Amino acid sequence: MHLRNEILSLESQKSFLFSHIIAPGPPNYKSMIQELRFLHIDRLFNYVVTRDVTAKHFGLSSLPFFPFHEQRRKLYECALAMARCNPNSAVVIGDMGRELKPAKELGIATVGLVTYKARKNELRNASDFLISSITQLQNVLLELDKTQLTR
Repeated sequence: MHLRNEILSLESQKSFLFSHIIAPGPPNYKSMIQELRFLHIDRLFNYVVTRDVTAKHFGLSSLPFFPFHEQRRKLYECALAMARCNPNSAVVIGDMGRELKPAKELGIATVGLVTYKARKNELRNASDFLISSITQLQNVLLELDKTQLTR
């Protein structure tokens, strides 16, 4: 529940809007919506992209979990397409380097959320930014906004 409280704290500041969630856990849309509702944060997301949503988007019968890199890349490509968003306008947040690498390869800004000290080095290699709390995300987004304005 700690993460939920941090997310709601950010949302109450109206500093930014979550527009996507890519669900690494539940493979299907229905399960992910149930989790978001349970956490009372479902209203924060405009799009929910799961493996079944991605498979349908690409006309596949299913999206296998492995190879993980390819699965994750397809999830990100689907999310970008659904939101009609360019990779350089998107941000992916994750706590594992292997989930961030495909995003970085697509040109998406990556934020590593350090949840375990053992993963810090892995995240450092795959992330444009490192944070230890989701509440630090606001500063990262402001920094990204400045960077995009100077391009």
